[in-house]
Amino acid sequence: MKTKLIIFFGSLFFLAFTVKAVITHYVTADKLNVRSQPNTTATIKTTLNKGAGVTVNFETGDWANITVYDTLKGYVAKEHLSTQKPSAAKQAPPKETTVIICNSKSAYAYHSHYCHGLNRCKAGTSNVTKTQAQNSGYRACKICY
Repeated sequence: MKTKLIIFFGSLFFLAFTVKAVITHYVTADKLNVRSQPNTTATIKTTLNKGAGVTVNFETGDWANITVYDTLKGYVAKEHLSTQKPSAAKQAPPKETTVIICNSKSAYAYHSHYCHGLNRCKAGTSNVTKTQAQNSGYRACKICY
């Protein structure tokens, strides 16, 4: 019985120190680009407004890998993030993600960038919001996402 209690409490102690708390970080810049890779030449996935809340997954150098809108992951310069929530008066609504769709009637996927999945598109492309694409029946490209 003592052995089982020791194992049980030891397991709880281990879990208590291995679970990482999720802390929301906030954008401090007026506009902050979310990029596909941790460098300034990488593709911009979306732009966040000052005060937008994000989750930092990990840091690499001067960059933070973040999750925003619960699904979109990307990199931002970590100098533009703070754990201090800005006042409500200064918070702007987050800008919705823009995606690319092919204008063909047979197209079925939306894209985060011009990937080779768009190479077959002969009807031209359009930039729309992710919500508009989803409401029109498009799904995420398996190459981009």
